[in-house]
Amino acid sequence: MSLMWAAPASAQTVAWPDRPIKLVVPYPPGGLTDTLARSVAEPLAKALGQPVVIDNKPGAGTLLGAQIAARSPADGYTLLMATSTTLGVSPALYRNNMIDPVRDFAPVSLVASVPFFLVVSADTGWTTVKDMLDAARAAPAPLQYGSAGNGSPHHLAMEMLQKASGAKFEHIPYKGSQLAIPDLLSGRFKLMVTDLTPAIAHIKAGKLKVLATTAPQRSAMMPDAPTFAEAGMPGVQAVAWQGIVAPAGTPKAVVERLSAEINRIVDSDMLKQRCVAIGCDALAPVSPAEFAELVKTDVARWTQVVVDSGAKVD
Repeated sequence: MSLMWAAPASAQTVAWPDRPIKLVVPYPPGGLTDTLARSVAEPLAKALGQPVVIDNKPGAGTLLGAQIAARSPADGYTLLMATSTTLGVSPALYRNNMIDPVRDFAPVSLVASVPFFLVVSADTGWTTVKDMLDAARAAPAPLQYGSAGNGSPHHLAMEMLQKASGAKFEHIPYKGSQLAIPDLLSGRFKLMVTDLTPAIAHIKAGKLKVLATTAPQRSAMMPDAPTFAEAGMPGVQAVAWQGIVAPAGTPKAVVERLSAEINRIVDSDMLKQRCVAIGCDALAPVSPAEFAELVKTDVARWTQVVVDSGAKVD
């Protein structure tokens, strides 16, 4: 599915760009990443004086779209809306990986992060991470938890908690958090790590309780939720970042121009408000070099977590 925003006819013409730019989104239309990409594309088109076309290419744990972008000409006319799944988790999960997240891309700008939250059934009576871990250690069998799927950041965050705490848990994977939440509410299992969007209505209704966030700092969306570090588990940290990258070899001047324009959008009240509405936190602008270092760090970190967890692709 594609959508085009037309830039004003009066926009100043420059050597680059002189034709539409394609932003590949490796997720289906309608999700958070797609919505975020469209929120950036519209003001970016105005800033650059050319249309920005959204091209949804989901598949293979987001690696299909990533491969399409990586193999495109490095001329600044194809970009990828990448995530920590695309350039961190999936390359570690898929044996026949189609991309090299460090070699194949030129990082441009971070846009936002999606914090995850440990939620439990309100009827458990647990109000802190310690309460839950005490119950897990005292239980005769491992406590069951749901997740958005094998190898998802939600699953891997729980694996981090299991390793850090020594408590034992049993994983029940689903095809997305939105499918797991009903079973959490019905009592099939008592806890899960999830992004906020599919859980927020049940949290507000008092049916679910938030015990902690996996983010390194408290989230503006749920400021009363402590971090795992604050809860005594500093080894548990998982944030799904969203950012824009270009094919490796894209001219430095183009990358720098894109980074400057996107960073202005990221720092705008418009995007910050949009993030709150769709369930993410806007990030402080960073340079392409800083973004590149984050990618390298994430590749190493997620590879180790996947190895430790034994996670496999569904």
